Amino acid sequence: IPYQSKVVQIKFLQSLHDKAEQEITFHCKNSVAYRDAQSKSKDRAILLTTFNGDWLGANNKKKFRYKVTEDGCQVKDGSWGKTVFEVKTKKTNRLPIVDVGIADIGQQDQAFRVEVGRVCFS
Repeated sequence: IPYQSKVVQIKFLQSLHDKAEQEITFHCKNSVAYRDAQSKSKDRAILLTTFNGDWLGANNKKKFRYKVTEDGCQVKDGSWGKTVFEVKTKKTNRLPIVDVGIADIGQQDQAFRVEVGRVCFS
């Protein structure tokens, strides 16, 4: 994911603050983002790569998980939905998110769009 800020600027912001947060919104059509309603599993949930190289996922240890505030991509019914991922951390070197790993894509009539929210340092 490209950002307008240079790496040195991001690292400076990280060093000045105690907390950071960011939202990633996955818009989907027939693609599971977090929980699959049919299989009732999170095995094909999206993975988020952090600025420092960690992976955040649904089935990771608690300290390497994201929060899902809305999960509208559970059912493959031909309509568009969205799932909102929230990352709040005291480890400011984790943000911004630099990549999104999508597992449920490539089948007929699947589509997606990723919306990357601003990083807020505080």
